[in-house]
Amino acid sequence: MTTPQHETQWVHQDLHRHSVGVLRGWVIALAAVVVVGALILGAVLFHLLFFTKPAPVVVSSPRDCRTSTDPQTPKVYIAAEATALMDGALTGATTLVPSGWTVEAVGVVPSLPRLSTLDDSEFERIVHDAEENPMKFGETETTGVIVGVVDTGGETSGQLFGLRLTWVFGEPAAVQDLPLGIDFNANSCTVTRAG
Repeated sequence: MTTPQHETQWVHQDLHRHSVGVLRGWVIALAAVVVVGALILGAVLFHLLFFTKPAPVVVSSPRDCRTSTDPQTPKVYIAAEATALMDGALTGATTLVPSGWTVEAVGVVPSLPRLSTLDDSEFERIVHDAEENPMKFGETETTGVIVGVVDTGGETSGQLFGLRLTWVFGEPAAVQDLPLGIDFNANSCTVTRAG
């Protein structure tokens, strides 16, 4: 013969359902917190990796400019002194304002005479060579001259406020604006503001 269990040893069915419901609620809440936390952490990491601009690669100061002598294809020639803050290679540039002009070539050279002492073909050769064989700026050379050739789209006078430079060091790339403040016309080119 079996003896019935005493009532106090069993959990009442309503109390059991309530306990399971509370536990299920806590599990769902914890899962929601973990998912939201993971999404926020992922968004922060994505922003840090792809949208945060790293520290500047160089400290620069516009040094010299002049216009090309060919009136059919007007160009602005640029030279800016630069001191490296970290290792990097200059891989490209675009104009800040006006944005429609084309940076034909850009690079870094260890040193450069005044632009007035170089003819158009000499300077363009120097810049194209610097672009084709980029110098690892900051590794052994900590100072140099950023050189560039900007095609003004046929305009023989105007202003060039700066260049947006793209630097690469290993995998990541850094974008840095180089203020120029250049005023030019067919006969002259002046740097009106140091960067």
